[in-house]
Amino acid sequence: MCDVGRLDLLLVPGGLGARTHARENARLLRFIRESQSIIASVCTGALILGAAGVLEGRTVTTHHGSRDALAQFAGVHVSDKRWIIDGQIASSAGVSAGIDLALALVAQWFGEPLAVQVADNMEWQSVAWRSGQ
Repeated sequence: MCDVGRLDLLLVPGGLGARTHARENARLLRFIRESQSIIASVCTGALILGAAGVLEGRTVTTHHGSRDALAQFAGVHVSDKRWIIDGQIASSAGVSAGIDLALALVAQWFGEPLAVQVADNMEWQSVAWRSGQ
């Protein structure tokens, strides 16, 4: 892996690769484990975080079709919430839930007024970013 320095946010997307080969990529998993940043997964990206061993003792979510697979990792508490921020780990249930998670992170870091402005600008009608439901 290249030296990228300290990241503010490491985003781990889901998809077919997350459900297959990415969970076995030793370099990728090491990079995630060594990250000092906030780590956010979208959809089945949480499976990669589980394989990296960074979810123990955390409550996380993933796509409803992969919750059982995520529960196989030791010490992981799987929720059916739309998105969750648990300390340094943030996760979303699916792709559209990832938008809600992104807005929740904007609200947390920069304030709710900016998150509202971003949501309005992209014509995002969901208000689930305010609650995780």
